[in-house]
Amino acid sequence: MNVANQLWHTDGTYGRPRADISFLLSRVVPPRDGETEYCDTRHAYDLLSAPMRERVNPLFAYHSITHSRTLTGSKLEDWDPLTLNTFPPVRRPVVHIHAGSGRKALCVASHIETIEGYTYEESQQLVHYLIDIATGPGCVYTHEWQVGDLLLWDNTCAMHRVRPYDDFVHVRQLVGTRTERGRSTLPTYNGRVWLSSIITRTFRSAYLPNGSMSRSGNPTVETTLNQWRQSAILLPANHPLCVARFNTTRLRR
Repeated sequence: MNVANQLWHTDGTYGRPRADISFLLSRVVPPRDGETEYCDTRHAYDLLSAPMRERVNPLFAYHSITHSRTLTGSKLEDWDPLTLNTFPPVRRPVVHIHAGSGRKALCVASHIETIEGYTYEESQQLVHYLIDIATGPGCVYTHEWQVGDLLLWDNTCAMHRVRPYDDFVHVRQLVGTRTERGRSTLPTYNGRVWLSSIITRTFRSAYLPNGSMSRSGNPTVETTLNQWRQSAILLPANHPLCVARFNTTRLRR
């Protein structure tokens, strides 16, 4: 498995445009372990003390995929020059306004290499502190995968990581995609408005073969989508973290 995925991270902060929505579908899951954990970075900002908020509000950090990979033993000399040139460090604010809710959210992840005005050691110390706040007691939702589970979440207000499992013995196959619109497409959290557009855009490319969802007027596809829009489960229950779950096992392939 990709060991770097075991680090707390937000998808795509090391690239431009930034991924806003992530989509993950389980094909094969191990009998135990391999869960995915999520935390809400808006809630994390709310938990900060007033002095810490003042400290982090004006800061900018540099996100680098090569940095997060080196944390798990990868060596820069093993990377080809084209990849290194494709993913130079990306400057992002440590605090941003979440478009879906208007709340402030942290943008922290293992991809952060340095923070402007800080040494590398100081940067890592602050990043680890903020991640510890975001993932403290009562702040993490753990999803135990079932075959056919489809999860969507808002990268602009969430971090996640996979939990270890024995990949020498068991297979864990998940496929996914991301939308990169530069802005959250989630206008509400107490309804299902945001699910319709997300499913329609992402499910076509990542799940149905040959773009079959693009066939206009296909009643089977539309019926299936409408059922999904109504049956989505917002996870965790009664919590603002924006993770939605569907189960796709009934869908004819």
